[in-house]
Amino acid sequence: MTTFFLLSGVVLMVSGVLQALVRPRAERETPLARVLNRSTLRAVVFVCVGVVGVLVGVGVLHLPTPAAP
Repeated sequence: MTTFFLLSGVVLMVSGVLQALVRPRAERETPLARVLNRSTLRAVVFVCVGVVGVLVGVGVLHLPTPAAP
């Protein structure tokens, strides 16, 4: 299960970085508009979720275990 989280986290991080680099930009886009763009915010979310996935895969963060009946 840890391999799944590790690989999916890496894929999400790579996908987020590539989304931020490849997104279409307006001709006279301000730095604030560049950061608050919908695709940039989605890329940031992808990278953050990917980091959490890698941390779970490596074992730094642990998934909660269900209580025994």
